[in-house]
Amino acid sequence: MKKILIILILILTVSCTQQISEENKLSCNSDQDCQIKNVGNCCGYFPECVNKGYEPNLTKVQQECFEEGIASVCGFPEISGCECVNNTCKNI
Repeated sequence: MKKILIILILILTVSCTQQISEENKLSCNSDQDCQIKNVGNCCGYFPECVNKGYEPNLTKVQQECFEEGIASVCGFPEISGCECVNNTCKNI
């Protein structure tokens, strides 16, 4: 019984963490909160300035593209850095 309870708590913790991360992926209080990460798109690699604690789920992005039959133009912005503007991470 204890093992089942521990497993359920871990599953709920991970689920909540992922949801919070996705909702707050661009949130910041200072420039140090922002970082360039590969968030992916239907073509593959796609960099974006996001909260340093955000962990993109590249497998989920590719799965959604496959399921919806979506492809995107290959290419991506060159980002020289990130800044926090009005509590949102932005590309410089």
